[in-house]
Amino acid sequence: MKKQINPKIKAHLIRGAFYLLLLIAICAIPFALAQRNFNKRTAMRAPFDRSQLPKFPYSSVRERRSAPAIPAGEETPTPTPTASPTPTATPGPGCGLLVGDGLAVGFAPNNYTLIASNIVNFTFSNSQTAPNDFAIFQTHDPFGFTVVEDAITAAGHTFNVFTPGDLAGFDFTQYRVIVLNWDDHFLSDFLTDYTAAIPALEAYVSAGGVVWVQGAIQGGKDNSYPLPFGGQSNFDLSTSDPIVDPSNPMVQGVPNPITGNFASHVSDEDLPGDADIVVVKGEDTDGVNGEDQNPVLYDLFRGTSCVATPTPTPSPTPTETETPKPTETPKPTETPKPTETPKPTETPKPTETPKPTETPKPTETPKPTTPTPTSTGTPRSRPRPAPRPRPSP
Repeated sequence: MKKQINPKIKAHLIRGAFYLLLLIAICAIPFALAQRNFNKRTAMRAPFDRSQLPKFPYSSVRERRSAPAIPAGEETPTPTPTASPTPTATPGPGCGLLVGDGLAVGFAPNNYTLIASNIVNFTFSNSQTAPNDFAIFQTHDPFGFTVVEDAITAAGHTFNVFTPGDLAGFDFTQYRVIVLNWDDHFLSDFLTDYTAAIPALEAYVSAGGVVWVQGAIQGGKDNSYPLPFGGQSNFDLSTSDPIVDPSNPMVQGVPNPITGNFASHVSDEDLPGDADIVVVKGEDTDGVNGEDQNPVLYDLFRGTSCVATPTPTPSPTPTETETPKPTETPKPTETPKPTETPKPTETPKPTETPKPTETPKPTETPKPTTPTPTSTGTPRSRPRPAPRPRPSP
């Protein structure tokens, strides 16, 4: 006959098994949630696959083998001059301007001709007098178009084209505006020569020159290039970029947001604190490097005599201040009644000399109360006269 287990022991074993299963279930919950979040993030941040992007000419993205190229270094014929816009913010000597633009301005299907014209006018109006107008550095016409050159010509200015290799030892002071036209360029096309020339470009700007970095490069998500005075541009495709400073001359008349295929190829980070951010990357754009609203277009004034605020920024709408209630006019203080002149103190009458106290009369000695004896009729004896003294002999 089998020996039965004590019911109390059996109950303890069952309870212990239940607690063990409950503990295992509780410990498994965090792992399940972590796996779920990991799968969700993986779905949101899928690896960038260039093969899924539309290719040039249907978008501004292209492979290196399809790069259009034309000889650079030839001077364009001088166009018929047209009226130039009136300068709006010409700085004094020693105050230069840097413009950093990641918009795909050079991709003609985006129809960014207005942006190109605005930047041409803005940079030229802030430049110093020099023998020549624009110097453009590039290896080829971006995307096979001449958007920047056409904007310069339409504004009545001239330009000369150079290669990145010409940056070394170049005399920038011979030109009013230096254009680094890196649109549609791969890093290997310009990075080495450009990086070496950054100190000279910074000195040129600090002395009153103007540099325009047009940097909608080709490449991948790990591609970036440095910017003068700090910061860098990272390859970061976007189809819609909002304007955050509509008062800036570079975006006057431009629809907001700026859309295109692609609207911008790079976004910036770590810019100087006094840079004026004009356009940022759209937060809803599924770009290569995430969804941060990094700058896409900005300007920066540098030099010892720069105007504090060359580009006005919109002032915040002041809050209505309540009109203070008028202070009640205090009632006039009553004139105090004149103090009555005190009546002169009456001279006190002299104290009367007190009358001398009367000397009290001596108290009469009371008469003895012994009754006088009544005479008994005894005959009075007459006193005998004292004998007279005899004269001495």
